[in-house]
Amino acid sequence: LMGDPSVMTWLTQAEEMTVTAPQTIFNDATSLQVEAVPYAYVAFKNHEQELISATFADADGVATLSFAAPDMVGTFEVAVSAQNYQTAFVPVQVIVPEGPFAAITTMTTDTTPITGTDIHVIAEVKNIGVDNADSVWLVFSSGNNDKVVLFDTMFNIGALAVGQADTVTLNARVLSNTTAGERLTINATVHYDGGNTTQYTYRFNAEGYKITKTYSKLTTSAPDRSYAMGGDTITLEVKYKNTGTIPMRKVKIDYVSPNPMVEVVENSQIISIFPTGG
Repeated sequence: LMGDPSVMTWLTQAEEMTVTAPQTIFNDATSLQVEAVPYAYVAFKNHEQELISATFADADGVATLSFAAPDMVGTFEVAVSAQNYQTAFVPVQVIVPEGPFAAITTMTTDTTPITGTDIHVIAEVKNIGVDNADSVWLVFSSGNNDKVVLFDTMFNIGALAVGQADTVTLNARVLSNTTAGERLTINATVHYDGGNTTQYTYRFNAEGYKITKTYSKLTTSAPDRSYAMGGDTITLEVKYKNTGTIPMRKVKIDYVSPNPMVEVVENSQIISIFPTGG
């Protein structure tokens, strides 16, 4: 009631943003270039989520971050936000120019993560150091134990030569209590050379079906009164919105009355095409 009437209600899903950043930098680096969308806000954080540097992209979507050389190594993160886009997170491995360095370089799903379904998560581990890495193990955990269940949590990779990569597939399930569009995480730890570790966090959005009633109006066949009496014909106008993240087809809506004195004449309707946001 007290809001700004000029503010438009957000009626659709924010788009995913494509962000390009280097996979690795050395710990003596003092700058980082990121490509995103025009005028995006770009931040660079260490593995403790402490802000190192931030700036805005230019009209071409290019941002150059300047900072003091990191005093630690591990998985750092570029976070990019912009209006009408989902915030994007890109991992950047900060390494020393010596010895082995085994780390997750990419994680993705080869199936749509729909709520209540099983998914496959593909992870690539690579030795991006300058020496061979031995005794490489991968350990995965869910950042949302009540929303994502992992059936595979440990993988023995063995040795990785310089520049060598290996790929594993995790079987997981997005539970049905997850909301469409909800942000989910899977954490990965790479163990190698008997004591060294690197971290990686994979973030993804749950997809799902959801219909929301946005409007309803009841009118009677008697224009001179606003209530219904015996013998009246009642017209019910209802508006629905696809507030999920997946387009739907052949959606059937059934209408029933718990009152035996009310007869529903048109008791079902079908929406043949129901696009996201429609």
